[in-house]
Amino acid sequence: MGEPKTHPTEAAALVLPQDCTVRTIAALAGTAREAFAAGAGLALDGSLVENADITLVQLVVSAQRSFEALSVPFALVDPSPAVLSAFSRAGVAAPQTASLPSGAH
Repeated sequence: MGEPKTHPTEAAALVLPQDCTVRTIAALAGTAREAFAAGAGLALDGSLVENADITLVQLVVSAQRSFEALSVPFALVDPSPAVLSAFSRAGVAAPQTASLPSGAH
């Protein structure tokens, strides 16, 4: 089976764009897949999101499950009201969120 994969302690940070809808989700999913394939954790910064739909919710839930299954860090950081509203409309609890330290944006 091989040796267990070791994971860096530093998570890659991805600042989500203002538009996180079906029109833009493919690029975001690609970035999440790259971080997952690299064995790196991922922190999604949702502070700038102004438009979000169910596709963002699906991406976040899927990524969270995938990363956690391998004990790789994953976080939704500073979700905007639009992100939280998308989760609420979908009837899905937003993952536990974190805040970036001051000046980290």
